[in-house]
Amino acid sequence: MMKNMARQKPTIKMAAVCLLGLILIIAWMLRGPNQNQILKSKLDVFINHKINKKKINSKGEYLPFYGYTIIAKCRENQGLEKLKDFIQTSSLRMYFSPLPVSSYHMTIYDVWSVSKRPVIAPVQKWMDEHGITKIDNSKLLPPDAMRETLQRAQKLAQEMLPKSIKVRPKMDPYGRPIRILESMLVEIMEEKDQKMVDKFRDTCSEIFGHKDERLIGRLHITLVYQYRKVPPQEIDAISNDLQKLEDLAMKLFPIELDQGDLVTFNDMTEFTTYRL
Repeated sequence: MMKNMARQKPTIKMAAVCLLGLILIIAWMLRGPNQNQILKSKLDVFINHKINKKKINSKGEYLPFYGYTIIAKCRENQGLEKLKDFIQTSSLRMYFSPLPVSSYHMTIYDVWSVSKRPVIAPVQKWMDEHGITKIDNSKLLPPDAMRETLQRAQKLAQEMLPKSIKVRPKMDPYGRPIRILESMLVEIMEEKDQKMVDKFRDTCSEIFGHKDERLIGRLHITLVYQYRKVPPQEIDAISNDLQKLEDLAMKLFPIELDQGDLVTFNDMTEFTTYRL
C-alpha cells in the first residue's frame, strides 16, 4: 500500500503542474491586447484621422469657427506650457498644431457651434419669432438670440458646478493615458464633483434641447488639432515622441480646473466669458 501511495505522489504533482499550466494559458488568452498593441491602436488613429477642415487648414492655421460652450479652464501656473513646448519642438509638430496654453480647458457641455445643423431648439425659436430662415456662419448670433437661455445657463453654472475640479488622465490597463492627442481623455477625481457635473449636464440638456452625447464618458482637454495625416511609414518616427508626451503629462497631472463658465469662441484658440 505504501508503494502505491509513493507512486501516486508524482502523478498528483504532475496533474497539479498541468492544471497550473492550463490556467496560465487561459489567462494569457484572455488578457486582452498587450502594451504594444495598445500603442499601435493609438498611432493608427493618426493615419486614418479625419481632419476637421472647419477648424484648421492644411498649414496648421486655425480658422474662424464660432459658437457657444460651457467649459472649465485649466488654472494657470501648473506647468502645462511644457506640453505645448514639447509638441512644438518634436516630430509631432509636423502633423499637429499646438493650441495656446491659455485655451486649455475641459468641455462640460457643448452648447452649439454656429455652423452646426440642425440648429438647436432655442435658436430655432428665435429664428421663427423673427422670420429668419438662414444663419450667417461667419459670426456669432446677434445679442438678442438665445439671450434668456444663455443667461440662465450662465447663472446655473455658477450655482451648480464645483468651484474647482481636479482631473487626471484616463489610464489604460498598463498605466498609460488612453489618449493624449488631439485631446487627452480625463476623469474627474472627486465623485461629488462628477455628480455635480452630471446633474448640470442634465439641466443643460433640458435648456438647450440636446444631450451633448459626444461628451458622455469622454471628458477631455484638447491640446492640438491634427492638420496632416501621418503616413504609415512615419508612424515609428512619432511613436517615441508620443510616449514622451505621455510621460510628461503623467508628471504634470492631476491638475486643477476653474469653475465651469459659459463662453463664446471665434476659433479654437480663445474662449471668452459670455457677456451681453
